Amino acid sequence: MKEQKRYFDMLEIKNSSFIQFIHDIPITKIFGKTVSLFNKLSSDLENILFYYECLLYKYSSMSMFLSLIESFTTSVIPIGLLSLSRNEKDIIITLDYIFFIIMFQGFANSLYSLLMLVANIEPINEGTKRIDRTLNEDIIKHPVGPSGSSKSTIDSLILRFRNIEQGKICNGEINIKNILIL
Repeated sequence: MKEQKRYFDMLEIKNSSFIQFIHDIPITKIFGKTVSLFNKLSSDLENILFYYECLLYKYSSMSMFLSLIESFTTSVIPIGLLSLSRNEKDIIITLDYIFFIIMFQGFANSLYSLLMLVANIEPINEGTKRIDRTLNEDIIKHPVGPSGSSKSTIDSLILRFRNIEQGKICNGEINIKNILIL
């Protein structure tokens, strides 16, 4: 949990540094303040690089595990072909080999999906803790805000969590339930 929070904090620092750098380019052209602008961006990127290197060292075994799951057939087929070349006439080994290729691929996909689900549950729970408002009817016409302020996320969440029986979402004066989708 701490590492995930730190990771997302670093992402926020990186994104804000790039946005600030891009917004400061016209000021740089006018006033020539290149050194301070590049120093802040450079120091932020060096901190992030150090953090990523620590993560790379810390989670290299997990990366290896995920890459083996992803590339199961490319690692098992040569081993199986090698063992089959030694015992060409043994049909039981051949059938076992084919069985394991077929079955383990399905098992690996299921295991990978489960791992990704478990890895994403904590960020989802963190995100839902911050939802603390109930939107009353006719209060919000459309979310407005700067780029990156989650307007489209709010729109998709409104569509997911609305009460289908009682609530309504209108596009102008037309309820979206009444719009025909062809």
